[in-house]
Parts: sequence; C-alpha cells; structure tokens
Amino acid sequence: MSRLRWAVVAQARSHCSRSASRGKRRSTPKDVRKDNQELLSKPPVAKKKTYTRCIHGVRWDDPYHWMSNVRDPYVREHLELENLYADSVMASTSALQYQLRKEMACRIVGDESSPPERWGPWLYYARIPSDKDYPVYLRRHLTHGHRSWFQKLKSNAAKFLKETQNDFSEQKLLDMNELVKEHGFAHLGVCKVSKDHRLLAYTLDLIGTEVFTLFIKDIDTDVTTVQYRVFKHTLNSKGDDILLYEDKDPQNFVDVSKTKDWQFFTINSNSKTSSEVYLLEAEGSKRDLKLVERRRPGVEYFVEHQHGNLFLLTNAELHKKHRVGSIYRLFLCPVDDLRLENWKQIVLEEHNCIIYDMDIFENYLVLFQRKGGLPQLSVLKLPIHLDMVEKVCPDILPLPKGVCSIAAGLNQDYSSSILRLCVSSPVMPDALLDYNLSSKEYVILQQDKVAVNAVKSSCQQDHDVHELLESKDLKSNASQQVFDLSDIYACEQLRVPSFDMVEVPLTVVYSRSLKVEGKNPAFMTGYGAYGESLDMKWCSDHLSLLDRGWVLAFAHVRGGGELGKAWHDSGRLSRKVNSMRDFLACGEYLVKSGFAHKDWLTAKGVSAGGLLVAATTNMQPDLFRAVILKVPFLDIGNTMLDESLALTVSEYEEWGHPEKKETFDYIQSYTPYDNVKKDTQYPHMLVLSSFLDTRVGYWEAAKWVARLREYNKANVERLVLLKTDMNSGHFTESGRYLHIEGSRCCWDIKIPNQFQWPNAVSEKGALFHAEGQHKGGYSNTHVRMDSFKSLEMLLDHISPWSSCDVDS
Repeated sequence: MSRLRWAVVAQARSHCSRSASRGKRRSTPKDVRKDNQELLSKPPVAKKKTYTRCIHGVRWDDPYHWMSNVRDPYVREHLELENLYADSVMASTSALQYQLRKEMACRIVGDESSPPERWGPWLYYARIPSDKDYPVYLRRHLTHGHRSWFQKLKSNAAKFLKETQNDFSEQKLLDMNELVKEHGFAHLGVCKVSKDHRLLAYTLDLIGTEVFTLFIKDIDTDVTTVQYRVFKHTLNSKGDDILLYEDKDPQNFVDVSKTKDWQFFTINSNSKTSSEVYLLEAEGSKRDLKLVERRRPGVEYFVEHQHGNLFLLTNAELHKKHRVGSIYRLFLCPVDDLRLENWKQIVLEEHNCIIYDMDIFENYLVLFQRKGGLPQLSVLKLPIHLDMVEKVCPDILPLPKGVCSIAAGLNQDYSSSILRLCVSSPVMPDALLDYNLSSKEYVILQQDKVAVNAVKSSCQQDHDVHELLESKDLKSNASQQVFDLSDIYACEQLRVPSFDMVEVPLTVVYSRSLKVEGKNPAFMTGYGAYGESLDMKWCSDHLSLLDRGWVLAFAHVRGGGELGKAWHDSGRLSRKVNSMRDFLACGEYLVKSGFAHKDWLTAKGVSAGGLLVAATTNMQPDLFRAVILKVPFLDIGNTMLDESLALTVSEYEEWGHPEKKETFDYIQSYTPYDNVKKDTQYPHMLVLSSFLDTRVGYWEAAKWVARLREYNKANVERLVLLKTDMNSGHFTESGRYLHIEGSRCCWDIKIPNQFQWPNAVSEKGALFHAEGQHKGGYSNTHVRMDSFKSLEMLLDHISPWSSCDVDS
C-alpha cells in the first residue's frame, strides 16, 4: 500500500536518536592496529560481563549485553578489531574482487535518463550523469502547440528530449550528488511538487539514522525553508500554526497526504495492522477534520476520492462480527455519508487473486493485483454510480510475458489516461512502459541497456549465447517487444510442500546450460515478515553468479504478502515458526530436486530476513554451507522487552508482546541469539551490521557472533566474520559505482587456458571445491569458491524491499 501513502511529513514522533553524529569516517587508532596486528590471524575474543534478566519467573544470563552500550569505549574498539579481522581474511581474494568489480561496472550505462513523465505543462524526469553516482531530478516546460508528447515518446524518449531541447527550459529541482558532497551522506525520503508546480517538498536523512527533515523549496527562487512538525500553516505567514491532529499512541505512524484530485488532504494514522484516516477539504471554508472510519484492531483501509465518492481498499469484513478479513476488497461510498451501511463493494473477489494497491485517474481506476503470487493489472472505467456497482467488471491489462515485478511511476497527472509502469523479472531488464488506459495498449519507452553488455561480458566464451543475442530484436521501442534473457536463463516458480503440506512458492533462476542433477552451488534468500512480498526484480549483478553455474532461489515463505493477508497472518505472532519451517522445506527441496549440491547450499537474510535465516540455521545447522546475515534481527527476545528502542512498541502486532507469558515463551523458542547450539558445526557466517542503525541495533549482530564463537570454540573449520559499517544506518545509501567499490569478493574461480583467475583463497577460506564441465562454454573447470565473500558483493543487491520502508 506504500504508494497510497504520501510522505511522513509529520514530526511526528521520531523514535530515532541523533546521539551518534555522522562526521568524517573514524579510523582505527594506530595503537589498536599495532597492538593487535598479531591477532588478525584469529578472531577477536569478546569479553563477558555478568548480566541477568528475569521475567515470568525465568532467569537467564546475557554476558554480551554490554555491547548495546554505545558509550562504552570498548564497544567501538571491539567492532574495529572485528573489522580488521574480517578484512585480513578477505584480503586473500583482492585480485578476484578487482576482477568482479570491473565485470560489474562494465554493465553500468554512462549517462542515463528516465523517460519524462508529464504532469500538466511540465515534463518531470531524472538523469544520472556519466561520471556521477546519484540522480539529478529535473523538469522541462512543454511549449504550447507542440505535437503530442505521447506520440513523440512512442518512437524514442531520449531522441524526443534531444530534438526538443530548444523548446524546453530545463530546471534542476534537486541534485543528490551536490547534497552528498555537502553533507557526506544524504538519503532522499520523498519528493513532491505542489499543485501549482511552484513548490518542491522533500525529506532528507542527513545522518543515516532515518530521522528525516522536511524541506520546502521555492523552485523559481531556489529558496529553501525547513520545518520539523506538521501543523496547519500558511506559507510566508507570521501567524501561529494550528495543531490539527495528534496521536499519542506509540504504535501508530502519522503521515499527511492528499487525494489525487486535490479535493482533500488526508491525515493517516497507521500501525502495523490497523488504520485511521481523516479528511480535510483542500479548498473552501470547512476546516474540520472528518473521520472516515474509527480504528478497529486488525482493520486497514486506504482511500481515494472522485466526484463526491470515496474509493476504499480495506480488509474489513462488513457483514461479519469479527470484521477482519484475510483479503483486501474495494468499496465505494459517498463522501457526505460515510456510514458503513453505505459502503458498496464494487469488485468481487476472485479465487487465488488478491488486490494490494490502487491508483486513480479522472476516468480510470487501476487495481494492482497478484494472481497465484504473480502481478496482474486491472482497470475500471469511471465514474461508477452507486446504483451500478454490482455490474462493474474490471478489464485485465495485458503485460509482457514473464513479468514478475511491477513498480508504478509517479503518475501525478490526474487528468491523464496514461499509466507509467516499470516491469521486470530476474531474466528481464527493467522496462519502462506507458499504458494507454483507453486503448489498453502499452508503449515501451525505455529498457535497461546493460543487458547485452552484461551477458557478453560475463559469457565471453559462450558462442551459443552470442548467437541468441544476435537473433534478438533489441530495438524495443520500434518492435514493441520487451527484451529478456529467457532463452539463456530459466526463471521458474515452483510449489514446495512445507511440514504441514501447505504449498510454499519458490522461484528458481538458473542458466539453461546447467543440468539439474545435484551438482550446482545454490543461493537462497527469504524475508517473510510484515506482509511484504519478495519481488522478483532484475539485477544485472546476478549474471556474475548465473554464468558461473549458480542457482538463485527465492523462498516466498509465510509471513510475506505474496498470497495476501492470510499468508502474512499465518507467519506472524504465534505462527511465526511457520516462516522458518517453510524456509527449511525450500532448502531441502533444492537439494532433493537436484537444483543444489547438498554441500553447496548458501543463504542470505536481511533484517527480518536475517531472523528467518538465522533461526532456520539454528534448527538445522548442517543445511547451509555458508550464510550471510545483513543488519539482522537476531535478539528478538531482549529487543521486544525494551520499549526504549525505536520500533519495539510498533512491532508488537508483528511479533507479540513478551509481557504475556505465552508470547514470551514462544519468542524464546525461536529467537536466534538464545537458541545457538553448543558444540555444533555451524555454516560459515558473514554478518554485516551498521553502527547507526535505529531499526536493528548493531549489537544484535555482535552478540550473535560472540555467542557462536563461544559455544563452538572447537569448530575451527568454520569462519564467523563480523563487519560493521561505522558510518551508516539500516538502509545504507550507495551510488551505482560506490556499491561495487565498497563490496567484497566472494569466490575464487580458476579456469585453465581460458581465464586466469587468481588462486588467492586461503585453505580456510575455500568453502567449495568442485571439478567438472561447465556446459556454458567453459571446460575442465576447477572451481574454488569462498562463498560468503562472493555473496556479499554479488548478492548484496537481492534486497527484496529496495523501495519499501517497512522493516524490522
């Protein structure tokens, strides 16, 4: 539902702390480096301090609790020693790191512009200059009398901008490169233009702690002002601001938005599982807030307005006493009489199909759906009269074959009949489409240009691949055929029976040259929390794995949103362990079905996905050979007992409140930190954390690593590495080149007589050893892979929530 919510411009209760200020990167003191140089060949030993907790009559020791004290000077020293140790281990693959960085960088297009999107008399677009990391946001004024912009864009968007540059006056709205240069760090939250196109409102996090500051800029004068709270305020006035709304419940997040027709402002108060929306007329004399529907536990709803009616997307069951449904339904209601008896359902539910979002135009309503876990688009012709709702039938919009992910564009122009979309899949580079809702036809404006270079770069010896590429019609705008790599790579969605025979979707991607006979290394990722879906997006970096014989797998476990709200509910609270058991079933399936060698299965989890992977590893430590945990949520037991932490209270609806004994006992049964097994061989571990993270404390990763080493001292064959970024938060901001430069390499491949890959992996770091024939053009291949190092770099971009702000 994220597109329905505009921006968190309320100050609104910030749980984040500014106590750790961001400045110049702090290096490790010389004396620490010198005194501990001889220790870099072995992992640091964390000291233990007595700390005992007691709740519900249960007492337990937490000797690493001291790590959560950011003021303890030994904390930073310990983390810096961990970084030095990890760097010393990873140094053995420096030559391969360079090779892989070079390989990935060659896939990046130099000067890159997005096709413009029209809103009124302006075209808005973004450009990344060839020598820059970050986008510049721009606009141009469309001269009156100019030939139809849509027809121009049909042929070639870039050519359109170039040919008409004399007809436009380009204005720079925001340059992220300048902001990063000025502040050292800048993360853009939201960026919105006022109805009259005069003001730009945007929010920036300048520290990395997700504390956003609202800026309002006069585009013409380039004057910027700053506000920290949301009140009723008249710009340039000196009168006192009027407080319109205050929500004192720490579980709720307040944001301010507007309906797309600009008739109402909306104040939205959302918890993890419930909603409350107020309307405020944008114009006219009425300035009172109007409540749409009071908050009810478990009931969420989102609104849009058109011609005196509200469209409501909600999971409410209007005709059942408990009132909480397992799917979202679309209702219509007159804005002048919002009583529940006036809510009319206008789209009946369809088997195996869910609605998860909507967008509205003057003459059309677009529904974003998933059918069988895959995206689908439907459109309704507007207006819809209340006495005709039973006869409404949405039209399904055709999509390019194989689409696994849909991301909507800005689509700010309410009067337009054009819907901007970005579609992709693991084997389809991002393609920008303009959908004509009237004709139900789409135009391909632009498609990621890196695909051809990427494949040619990483498959230099594969003549079959070259022939396939040459046979493709790459002129997408002319042929209206979306280019994909499905002839080279397979992308399949399978159904895996879990422990209770519930079928779990599992997406696998692999080279068609591979034989599925149990001889391949495989990488599996999962998330399974907050009802967020693990979208299958394009990432060119994956080619470096696929072309080396890896199988990529995405486990859509319970707790996610792929199959609707019921799928989320079956993997949260007292049913959270379903997520882990689903992930376990998917891993075992990859081995049993021949997608993965039993000793070559690796996994990665980010944030709440780190909880998933770590808890699964505790359940069955021998399932994975290597594991990567990035900003992982590992100490859920202690975190959910500490209400002073940023998100604890708001997370009760996802994990439960441990003040209740049954909830406490259940959380303790799976929390990774308190369930590490003793004298057990765990996988190789690479654990990545961020010191300024306000969502998941850095100490959760540090405590996990310390306990793993303490409980398994004799297990010297397995590496456990901890890397802490001392200058970033939960969502590390990086440019398109910086993410490559700052990454670490993961494996060592030596191919005699073809590629001279450096044999630089130490004996301890060599996780995999295999000999065999690579059918993609390589022969007599000797492979040595330091898996977790490679996966940090090559798979760091498999984050399923790149545009989402929902996390642990």
